[in-house]
Parts: sequence; structure tokens; C-alpha cells
Amino acid sequence: MSTPRQLIKQLQQAGLQNRILPAKDLTSRGHNGSATFVPAITKLNLRYSHPRIGAGGSSAGLVQFLTTRLPAIAAARPYVEICVQPRNGVPPTLTATYAGGKKVAIDVGKMTCGEVEKKVNFLCDSMDGEEKHIQRGKPVKVGGHKGAARVLPAWDPFTAPTTFKP
Repeated sequence: MSTPRQLIKQLQQAGLQNRILPAKDLTSRGHNGSATFVPAITKLNLRYSHPRIGAGGSSAGLVQFLTTRLPAIAAARPYVEICVQPRNGVPPTLTATYAGGKKVAIDVGKMTCGEVEKKVNFLCDSMDGEEKHIQRGKPVKVGGHKGAARVLPAWDPFTAPTTFKP
């Protein structure tokens, strides 16, 4: 008796591969969008004032970021709409628009290219553009506490300070 693999191989050699059932697809799929990734950020505006050639200006770090690192970030995050707007006489800003309608603006004047990249990554990766400071709880105290002194024992007629008289 032949094994199933040998039978399949014989059918393929005979030219009957379209009669063979396809292999089962055992990968899991999300249903109704329950497992889809929905990013919080929808749009990122980069406004800058282009410096003169050879001049520094407050937008120098942002301009360097635009020319060197923005294409890689845009390729890594295709779901973000990136708008680059030159505005003369206006301080450079990053403005992120989130899915809930919230807008967060960060002034990036006189920042270096690396600092601007950190701000862009933070805006793209955060849920609402705010730093969350997680407060840690207080440690659990073992043993007696102030509330334990107020708990009275069950009343007993033999040990009560006043005698029970029915």
C-alpha cells in the first residue's frame, strides 16, 4: 500500500494536480476587525521656515531631518499622512492630529535632527501625544496598622468590665 504522499506525487506526475485538494490553511484570521491594528495618529504636519544657505536659523534641525530621515519614517508608517509646509517667519512646529480629533503641537525650534526624530517617533507611537506618568502604588504593609486598634473583640459576659444581669 502506498502512502498519501506517494499517491499525491503520482497524481502530480500524471498531470492531475488540479484534482488534488489544496492544503488546508491553518493560519488564524481576525474576524470583524477585532485583531486589526488601528493607529491613533492620522496626520502629521511639519511646518518650518527654510533658512538661507549657510545660515543656521531655528529650523535648521527640522530641515536636516526632512532631507535625511523623513523618508525612512514615512516608509515605516504608511498609515500616517505627512504634510510638509514651508512657512516663512513662523517658528517650526510638529502638529499631530489623532483619530479622536485631538491636535498636539510641539515647537521644535533650535532642536537638532536627532531630537526632532525623537519627537516625531513619540507623536507617532503615542495614543494622544501626552507623556503618561504612571504612579506606582504604595507597598503593602504587613502586620498591624492604625485601624486594627479600633476593632473590638466579640462581647463576652465573663470578661466584660460590667457584669451582665438578665
